[in-house]
Amino acid sequence: MESQQTGKDTWSKQIGGGTLTFTTKGLGNPAAGYVHEAKFERGNSSYSMTRQSTEPLTHAEVEERFADFISEIRHGQ
Repeated sequence: MESQQTGKDTWSKQIGGGTLTFTTKGLGNPAAGYVHEAKFERGNSSYSMTRQSTEPLTHAEVEERFADFISEIRHGQ
């Protein structure tokens, strides 16, 4: 049986000369888990990373989960 997607939240920030977009999706109905994605796009390049949680997170908490990814972008790696 496939998971149903419930709720989706997306927000973006300008960082490192590109756009960093966060997306959070609830899985199941009611939501039994959450998938969080951070996708960085600059020019013709894009990089993404995902994290999971068992409970809903605030925007700040999601961004904290991607602190290492954000740090790499800021330092040009």
